[in-house]
Amino acid sequence: MALLEVDDLRTQFYTEDGVVRAVDGLSYRIERGEKFGIVGESGAGKSVASLSLMRLIDDPGRVAGGSIRFYEESTVERFEQQFPKRVVDVADLRAEHDVTELVDRLLEEGVAPSSIADDRLDADADAKTVVRDGDVGMRDLVDSRYGVDLGIVDDDAVVVHDGSERYIEITRADGEPLRQLRGNHIAMIFQDPQTALNPVYTIGEQISEAIRTHMDLDSAAVKDRAIDMLDQVGIPDPESRYDNYPHEFSGGMQQRAVIAVALSCDPDLIIADEPTTALDVTIEAQILELLDDLTTETGTAIQMITHDLGVVAGVCDRVAVMYAGKPVEIAPVEELYYDPKHPYTVGLMGSIPRIGDGRERLDTIPGTMPDLVQVPPGCSFHPRCPYAEEACTRKEPELTAVDSGDRADPVEDDAHAAACLEYTGDLQQGLDYEVHVGEGIETGAGSETTEENQ
Repeated sequence: MALLEVDDLRTQFYTEDGVVRAVDGLSYRIERGEKFGIVGESGAGKSVASLSLMRLIDDPGRVAGGSIRFYEESTVERFEQQFPKRVVDVADLRAEHDVTELVDRLLEEGVAPSSIADDRLDADADAKTVVRDGDVGMRDLVDSRYGVDLGIVDDDAVVVHDGSERYIEITRADGEPLRQLRGNHIAMIFQDPQTALNPVYTIGEQISEAIRTHMDLDSAAVKDRAIDMLDQVGIPDPESRYDNYPHEFSGGMQQRAVIAVALSCDPDLIIADEPTTALDVTIEAQILELLDDLTTETGTAIQMITHDLGVVAGVCDRVAVMYAGKPVEIAPVEELYYDPKHPYTVGLMGSIPRIGDGRERLDTIPGTMPDLVQVPPGCSFHPRCPYAEEACTRKEPELTAVDSGDRADPVEDDAHAAACLEYTGDLQQGLDYEVHVGEGIETGAGSETTEENQ
């Protein structure tokens, strides 16, 4: 069973100009000890997705829909004992309520059938059709915001039982449960160390605070562990540096201190948001090796957010490519690099600089990321896509298994999937590009890359 499942996550910001759909239908899972990468241009929704997992979205934003399920067994068991009134049993709800009647109530309240289940459902579909064709069950209502709206689930029901399956629903975690999850079980390496570190506390105290909060250690052991964490991330003379303030560290050292805070409590999952941006290549390699050793030795999983495709190639097992808040391709990392299936992924690969490359200018993707208040109709990438056809302006592609053409479910399977009409048979001309593997070309992470000729 997975450690984390993200299912149809939707995070929105409510502004004067309209609703910004920063994350719009993102689904994936992370196994224990897995290194999962999320890549894309600035504005793709990578960091917002990560902040959503940590419940760090502030006004005017909020997680508007979807489910974030955390399956670490001992944590679920402890939460059941600590918060018995915040447990919901799906089997009991199935015995008490009829799913069709609940869906009918939602439809009467004006909820669109496509919002409850499948985007392909007609706007006039009745409750029986929604349940049958959308394959809607009690678990779907519990995992979505509709369970709370219907009054069958409390808005603080953080632990969910469904037979032998038990998990923590992070979207309903707050207060003490959320405090226990953050840092102890799910930790985050923030992108900007200058805003992540408190300027009026020493570096050592900020690492010690996390250790003191979540680990049963005396004062001396807390300090020893904090010093050890500084040493692990490559801070020279960690004993004396323990009492330094953030302004006494260089930018790269500040970033390493932020990484030390995240690693300090041996979390089950580390969300690393551009963790090596401010580091030189030597320290970058050391940090990536440290993160890799962590997954091997302790089973800690990593979600790596980055724009550096070299880091993804050298570190990650699987990767999701995001564009305009949506996943456009999900695949094992080798398949993505050697056989990219979405034109956006191809464009990203083609823009990578390479040693010995004879090109005078790097390839670029024309245009810019669309306005997430007014996303183009159809495929959101079609204004920048060299293979766009008329169908791309009218029909929004869904994530599709490239081998079978079936609708993909990234939570349930590992199929290489892409959101392009090519794989549903709707393109007339197809995708005309070739992939050439550049032998001996290394990235900052020491991995091979691909070259694309369009």
